Amino acid sequence: MNHVTALKLLATGMLLGLVACADGTPDGPRANEGSLEDVSIPSDFTFQTNRAIKVAVSASPAAVQQGAALEITRADGRRLYRGPIKANRPVVLDAVVPSKDTNVSVRLLARDQVRTAQVDISSGNANTRFE
Repeated sequence: MNHVTALKLLATGMLLGLVACADGTPDGPRANEGSLEDVSIPSDFTFQTNRAIKVAVSASPAAVQQGAALEITRADGRRLYRGPIKANRPVVLDAVVPSKDTNVSVRLLARDQVRTAQVDISSGNANTRFE
């Protein structure tokens, strides 16, 4: 076999390999795949996005007589803030929450009792006060 015949055989083999790939072998289109137009999206589907909120919490002197802590959590229970709170000095929290959340839970942890409030964050800004 001469060099010309060997080159022709090599070229033919490469050409057949390329044609096979284009005809649906593992790297080509698959018969059971649909197009994006065939995808149905459930009516209750939403993209989970986040949004910024600002929550201000204050307490009266009677509510924090012997010291108190403040805890703010998202609807799923994830803690956004935990720290001290002083009388008539608001704690202001800037946070990011899932857009679907409509409220946060605020707990005042005093020595003698625990007070809880659900605070509406629909507008993005919320204020609450413990008396």
